[in-house]
Amino acid sequence: PVPAALMDRVNIAVGVLTTTSAPTTTQREALAQAQQDAAQVIERLRKLIGTDLAAIEKQLNALGAPWTPGRLP
Repeated sequence: PVPAALMDRVNIAVGVLTTTSAPTTTQREALAQAQQDAAQVIERLRKLIGTDLAAIEKQLNALGAPWTPGRLP
């Protein structure tokens, strides 16, 4: 067995909500876990964008690679 994916947890949390009922304990727990999972994903993305992507762009510039969308020359 594997843990539920982030989107699965979000779907559990909001998938069956109606405007006339409060969220269930299961839905609240799923949302709390989704928030924790999202924080980890966001931190990994920040590292990828801030460190890894910057290094790749530096290499591309050093090699004289042609411009690509989103990359400053």
